[in-house]
Amino acid sequence: MTGIRAGPVTLGPSGPGGPAVGEREAGEAMAGERMAAYGGPVRVILRMDIVPGREEEFEAVWLEIGRLIAGRPANRGQVLLRSVEEDGSHVYHVLTDWADEASFREFELSAEHVEHRRRLRPLRAGGQMTVNRTVHDLRPAPAG
Repeated sequence: MTGIRAGPVTLGPSGPGGPAVGEREAGEAMAGERMAAYGGPVRVILRMDIVPGREEEFEAVWLEIGRLIAGRPANRGQVLLRSVEEDGSHVYHVLTDWADEASFREFELSAEHVEHRRRLRPLRAGGQMTVNRTVHDLRPAPAG
């Protein structure tokens, strides 16, 4: 399938939806074209640089928001990881799986998610987001 793809999105200090990103450089009008690009499962990977000293607050707010997102029918789960290698301990990665890109994009532009980003904005120093299609998903064989 072909379609317009926005590459990695760099998130400024105000995070996604803030002045550094706005409505993405591609613009909201392109979101519909991107939605049609891929219909299979996607994994969104976010790198989140947190303001030093606010890590515990970030983790608590992320967990509250993550539980809300996990309740959405198209969300297939998410994981918050804290780096042990990058810039000390204030770099996090979020892996979140969605049934398809259209469902993720719909959520990404929703008023609900704009509110989530507003809550996280003061805790963030920057970051990056990529949307990835699943090529292979290998799981361990059941024991026994």
